[in-house]
Amino acid sequence: MTDPGGWTIEQVRELSGRPNARLLPKPGAATVSTGPRRPYRRPLRAEAVVDFDGACLVFAEGGWYVGEFDESGTARCHGSYGPDLAAALRAL
Repeated sequence: MTDPGGWTIEQVRELSGRPNARLLPKPGAATVSTGPRRPYRRPLRAEAVVDFDGACLVFAEGGWYVGEFDESGTARCHGSYGPDLAAALRAL
């Protein structure tokens, strides 16, 4: 299984140090915060979602967003690390 960056899930697991990481077969709903003090959340068009047992990385709009899943299963992102998956994995 390969993500948009050309990585296999095995490579993601190795670099992240999280053996339970999994690429979701169908990306679900995702949002990103518009700022630290703003309650508004902007929808993202997720192309890929990697689940790390609650934490997640979402590939949308050409970059990787870090976040976590809420109780409804929506990926609630709060930061972007650009197109570099390795940088996003290190930020987890």
